[in-house]
Amino acid sequence: MSIPEVPKPTSAHELEFYSNHFRKYELLIEYKNLREPEHCPTGVYVMPSIDNIYEWYGVIFIHRGYYKEGVFKFFIEIPEQYPYAPPRVEFITSLFHPLVSKDGRFSLDQQFATWRPRIDNICHILHYIKNSFKDAVLQNLQEEYCLNKEAYRTYVRDRHAFVKLAAQVAQASSSEKSVYERIEGSTLNFSYMTDDEAETLRLKLITNQGAVSLPSASPAGGQSVFDKITTNINYFFTGHPENGHGGL
Repeated sequence: MSIPEVPKPTSAHELEFYSNHFRKYELLIEYKNLREPEHCPTGVYVMPSIDNIYEWYGVIFIHRGYYKEGVFKFFIEIPEQYPYAPPRVEFITSLFHPLVSKDGRFSLDQQFATWRPRIDNICHILHYIKNSFKDAVLQNLQEEYCLNKEAYRTYVRDRHAFVKLAAQVAQASSSEKSVYERIEGSTLNFSYMTDDEAETLRLKLITNQGAVSLPSASPAGGQSVFDKITTNINYFFTGHPENGHGGL
């Protein structure tokens, strides 16, 4: 049996259409691969915009270190030239960090000084985002790559003050006001609900019945808002209560 021949582009316009279509397909595959534990770091969750595959919304939960119990929301803008041009990362949640400018822009320059198409990709950026909260990265930062010089110099010259400021922004980020603040266009908004409502939603997730939104139960039963969210978001993404990997 003969295999039908796939029509080839006959014009520059058609060639551009096929190229753009293929890049979007590649991006969808890359997002799907975030299911793999080695691709998406623990405590990091991302989801593309409903209307634009080139816009991803994310959240990172910090479980230890200077920013312990921080809940930081961020945004990834992917250029149409990707993977030949790097994405741009911007934190939505206010953050005192050497690599984060006062308007939220996150610097990738030190880690990705030269962007390598199809070698460097979004999963590497997600790992770098997580690692940037750890001493292993903070201790090796060069000031020229830091967008917040004050945070960098505080970390280097006055660690005690840095620890205090990092704890303050972490505490503010996990407050109900910050966690439940709705970000226009974001696919990772949290909804306040009671424990009973959260349990009903978890049952829907387990049985895969109907569309749901991100759950975040009330901080009852001795659990903080941070603990509640980290439990429920794992139900949403993985179907399990453990602090599993992010991604789909």
